[in-house]
Amino acid sequence: MEAVAIDAALLLFLTVGGGLAAIDRFAQGIFGDGTLRELATVYGVLGVGMVAVLPFDIYRTFIVESRYGFNRTTLGVFLGDLAKGVVISIALGAPLLLLVFWFVRTAGSLWWFYTWLAWIGFTLLLVTIFPRWIAPLFNRFTPLEDGELRRRIQLLLERCGFTSAATVR
Repeated sequence: MEAVAIDAALLLFLTVGGGLAAIDRFAQGIFGDGTLRELATVYGVLGVGMVAVLPFDIYRTFIVESRYGFNRTTLGVFLGDLAKGVVISIALGAPLLLLVFWFVRTAGSLWWFYTWLAWIGFTLLLVTIFPRWIAPLFNRFTPLEDGELRRRIQLLLERCGFTSAATVR
């Protein structure tokens, strides 16, 4: 419920409240016209959204999860994960945004189609690289210890015709 209310308030602020125009004016004041302004506007909107939900993320992590014994996150880890997320968002998102801006300028009325194709390609790339390079930045993965759970999972995999690295060993 909180997410819907925050999203609605944020949407109203950005549109009717003039927030998007203010962010764009601010970006124009720093970067002038051009691609850097466009990137700054997009990331400015994303930043406002991130700041709007941050108190709820902090509450969920440090109050709700702690209440039920699930929280192992320290403030340092929380802030580190937040910083890593921002860096990854910029590193992966900026090239995609630059491509979209280029499509809008050069592809005429089909810009949306080429953007859609680029988005599909980006999604496939992300699905491929996420488990190997991105997820380990935020989580520690260790093999499941020998035992009943591992044996049952391996039996399920075999029954479904799947193999895993653990099964192949």
